[in-house]
Amino acid sequence: MLRPLAFVAQKDVNTHNRNHEFMMGDSLLISHVHEAGLQEKEVYLPEGNWYYYFDDRHFEGKQLINIETPIDEMPLFVKAGAVVTHYPPMQYVGEKEFEEMILHVYYGEGVTHSILYEDAGDHYGYKNGQYNLVRFKQSSEKKLFRLKKKFVGRYEASYRHHHVFIHGIPFTAKEFIIDGVSHPLKAADVKNGVIELLLERKFEEIIIK
Repeated sequence: MLRPLAFVAQKDVNTHNRNHEFMMGDSLLISHVHEAGLQEKEVYLPEGNWYYYFDDRHFEGKQLINIETPIDEMPLFVKAGAVVTHYPPMQYVGEKEFEEMILHVYYGEGVTHSILYEDAGDHYGYKNGQYNLVRFKQSSEKKLFRLKKKFVGRYEASYRHHHVFIHGIPFTAKEFIIDGVSHPLKAADVKNGVIELLLERKFEEIIIK
């Protein structure tokens, strides 16, 4: 799950011998804050496009950037095209049931894939097939966002909705289409440039244009 940059961008000599950045999974790049009182640090971003997690600033890869390091933030970047899932805060697995799974989706031109694995998290039911694989495919263009979801599995999760946050749409969106049904995009659906939708868990496709 944790890999140095040289493992994911082996042909890029700028990733060799860099000890401050690492990847968590395929989509999250982290650079640790290594000394007290540090106000800013240099981070190398490999090939691709990247969003700064805390404010959605957009950066092109294959370059060194300087990023602020306030006390409540650690340099964290999300690769364009990714779907990053969030659970509500809990002190331990199963502390409470929740009604919605949060999806943070980051616009990226072209085709990208993400996978959500889910199971009960408190026993070995996955050995008997009690788990789900939710596969996401984003295939967006300059003036169109498209996300498809394919669900495979036998685990009965408690949530029934997806709270979807779509970051970085580079065009003025006027409508969103859920499984072929069109809806006007209202001002209330967009907050600080992020499109926010509450959808049924069973949805299979989102189109924004």
